[in-house]
Amino acid sequence: MADTEKPLLHVYLFSGDDKLKKETLLERLTSRIAKQGDLMMNSVTFTSQTLKEPQSLLDALDTLPFGSPLRLVVIKDIDSAGKPVQEALISYMARPNETTVLVMTATKLASNTRLHKAILAYNKQAILDCGAKKRWELPTLIRSMAKGCGTAISTASANYLIEHVGTSTVALNNEVKKLSAYVQAFGRGEIREDDIERTVAQTAEPEPWKLPDALCERDLVRTLQVLDRLGSRSAPYLFMLCIGRLRDILSVAVLQARGSSDVAGAMKKPSWMIEPLLRGASNYSLGELEGALKAAPQREKQMKSGSDADHLLRLWLVDLCKTD
Repeated sequence: MADTEKPLLHVYLFSGDDKLKKETLLERLTSRIAKQGDLMMNSVTFTSQTLKEPQSLLDALDTLPFGSPLRLVVIKDIDSAGKPVQEALISYMARPNETTVLVMTATKLASNTRLHKAILAYNKQAILDCGAKKRWELPTLIRSMAKGCGTAISTASANYLIEHVGTSTVALNNEVKKLSAYVQAFGRGEIREDDIERTVAQTAEPEPWKLPDALCERDLVRTLQVLDRLGSRSAPYLFMLCIGRLRDILSVAVLQARGSSDVAGAMKKPSWMIEPLLRGASNYSLGELEGALKAAPQREKQMKSGSDADHLLRLWLVDLCKTD
């Protein structure tokens, strides 16, 4: 697909969770076919919800193009289509129309299904993987998106955007486009965290470990902001996550007090996991950490006794983060 000189196939399957990649591939393919002739009269799109019976689809696939060498037929969410439609496509795969390009999109069309096997038998290159990006891959993708819009964004700011929007590549791409236009209107070429704070609505719920991360920094405002966005998580669960982090911080502090030169090795943790613990050890005294851990069982009992667990967690976080 990346090579525009590569001969077009007559059947494609874009399968995976990455909606942006599927949309991009479809746009590129559509643009390529449009260069050969007018697509206004030579394209039709079906969805699995509207495609109740196969005849209308088969008619579209067999229709000859008008004023163009090719027609484009798109079926979205083919993995949700009914059995009659899928069976008709399986038969069609044996001899696809040479004047039609059929594109099917799917979130997950299992490789053991008859339709997937039929597409594979037609041509293994017809199946394009659109699997979702891993969380750690997204900052690089966001920086590439920004570059495509004529702006730049740091890895830290990209991660900040993910915290606001979530991991949907479509949502991230839309926000990068808006942010790029925003900073360019002010004559700047880089998207900063304060730009994101001003212009992007915070819609994504953070990962639970963001709460103990904020606790490491002893940042009360940030800690309560994260807590407010973790509404679907139970207070006792979040409390135990924080207690686990305090134990790790205490271990680091004790190792430092003993003069250990290899804290990561002693704790058998990678360096990236040790870095926030080191900051936590510098933000809390040994006495504060020991006191919080000694009082933890009683606070957990209160949370599970029918008291307002959310309120108790909030008060505990305030007491822990405040500095005299």
